This record gives sequence, C-alpha cells and structure tokens, in this order.
Amino acid sequence: MVCRWKSGAPIDLTPLQDDPVLDADPTRNNNFTYEHPGFNFTSDQTYCPFAAHTRKAFPRADFPAPEIIVQNHIIRSGLPYGPEVTDAEAASGTTSTECGLAFVAHQDDINNGMFFIQSN
Repeated sequence: MVCRWKSGAPIDLTPLQDDPVLDADPTRNNNFTYEHPGFNFTSDQTYCPFAAHTRKAFPRADFPAPEIIVQNHIIRSGLPYGPEVTDAEAASGTTSTECGLAFVAHQDDINNGMFFIQSN
C-alpha cells in the first residue's frame, strides 16, 4: 500500500479523490504530517492507513520531534512501466503485456534506514 494516487498526490492530503494539481506542487505534495484538526492520527486511519508505505518510510508526526532523525530516512522513488491493466486482464488475473512498478530506495546505512523502518 503506497498511499499516493496515480498522479502522485498523497492520500493523506486528498483522501477521497486524486488531485494532479497538488502533485504538481512540490511544496505541498510532500509537506504533511498525518495530523488534521479534530482528528486523532494515533488511532484513526481515515486519512492514511498505518500500514502505508509513506507512513512507514517517513513517519512524520508518528514520532515526537526529537526522535525523528534524518539518518533514519530513505530516499525512494517508483517508476511505473507498461500499459494499464485492462478490464479483461483484471477479470482473468493475468496480463498480456508486462507492467508494474520499478522501485529504488537509497540509504546511507541499512541499519539506520530499512531496518529502522521495518522495526518501527
């Protein structure tokens, strides 16, 4: 579960529908903490599920400010390839053309990056 729309807009900021304009604005599309007025982000998954990749890779407000350490961050990127799955392919459970997501993650130390993410 990535928790971004097809455009790249984060579901936490636009939970009900995709917003390509939000994704096109780099000052907004990564500037969020999972906190919302009148919303308990520690128990309510309305905006972003706890299991979401974005929430695990960069927990933002899930940890108090002194505990968020830059060395625990990873830089990650995904690039979709191939055509969209057709209705017929979805119904049959097989695709006729290769498609998917090429993913890369960079970190300076696997113990501070991926292991931290997996254990927390």
